[in-house]
Amino acid sequence: MKIKVFIVGLICVLLISCDYLFSPDNENNGSNETGVASMALDGSLAESTTAQGNPKFSGFVKNTGERTVYNVKVEITMFSDAARTNQIDKAETFVANKGDIAPGERAAFEIVSQNVSSHDLIKGTTTKITWLNRN
Repeated sequence: MKIKVFIVGLICVLLISCDYLFSPDNENNGSNETGVASMALDGSLAESTTAQGNPKFSGFVKNTGERTVYNVKVEITMFSDAARTNQIDKAETFVANKGDIAPGERAAFEIVSQNVSSHDLIKGTTTKITWLNRN
């Protein structure tokens, strides 16, 4: 019985360790660079429409941290109500061709909704920015 408990405990420790090692927030690719990576919207989202009439959002993200980042993705979730309870679309794009964004730099992005026909149907949005740390 003790051996079974030991094996189960060992497997749990390995799974937790692997999750930490492969989590994007903890990736450093052998980097000696220190500091915290942080990305934020720089300004507000601009709303426009495509030639086909689809809602389009554009703006800038800025590296407000102390580390270079890459593979930056901006995701906008659109809702039909101001309380943001009824999701009607989610769209995403990669920024700077997935390239590097150094501390203090900013990069432009555009996101087009494929499932909503007009900005009038969108009553609320949320924005999520994800990235990987560069070595």
